[in-house]
Amino acid sequence: MHKLGDLLVRLNRDIGLTVLLAEQHLPFIRRVADRFCLLHRGRSVAQGDVIQLDEPLLAQWMTPDPAR
Repeated sequence: MHKLGDLLVRLNRDIGLTVLLAEQHLPFIRRVADRFCLLHRGRSVAQGDVIQLDEPLLAQWMTPDPAR
């Protein structure tokens, strides 16, 4: 995943490539994204600059893992 993140950042920087990415791994999102859109049951419930994407916001919408 680290190599993919490096590639996405480099392509954005070098040629201005924009990618729409569906991802759940928060550290990866923070590393490669400028903006986010949080979906819950197929609907947008929050969006903005990636710096606004924090644990309290995610906790409002995340479904608990039944295995825990």
